[in-house]
Amino acid sequence: MPVKNTLVDLHNILFERLERLNDDEIMNDPESAKKEIETSIAIKELAKVIVTNASNVLKAQKFKAQTGEIPDSILLANKKEEI
Repeated sequence: MPVKNTLVDLHNILFERLERLNDDEIMNDPESAKKEIETSIAIKELAKVIVTNASNVLKAQKFKAQTGEIPDSILLANKKEEI
């Protein structure tokens, strides 16, 4: 199954948000500015989780490459599938 959302997509979203925060037309309206800032903060928090998860997946793959196994603690709980 092809990946729908990638880290490149996240990168693009973050830069789109930065552009919106830099848009005077949006930011000069207090109500719009508040909404943009709140949305950007939420996206930032989610992005941190996504990047941390991607980093952990990479670490697991490196560990598997070095040892030939993945510890049970990082296998998917319900199906025991590898990452």
